[in-house]
Amino acid sequence: MPAMKTIQIVIDGPTLAAADRAARRGRINRSQLVREAVRQYLVTTAVRDAEAADRAGYMRVPASDDDFEAWDGAQSWPAD
Repeated sequence: MPAMKTIQIVIDGPTLAAADRAARRGRINRSQLVREAVRQYLVTTAVRDAEAADRAGYMRVPASDDDFEAWDGAQSWPAD
């Protein structure tokens, strides 16, 4: 496990109370809850950024009907 760093954050009271309740329910401490939330946020952001890059690429170079011809045979059931 990488070395842990101590940080200070500012958080409003209701959010802190909800976080503490969630940590108790999950049987983890507040620090672990925050670490997991930050990790999840980073994953979600990375996926969102990759999807945005894909969309931008398809906007720059739209797919044509010819791009899918190779898959035409895979769409139908084989003859018995």
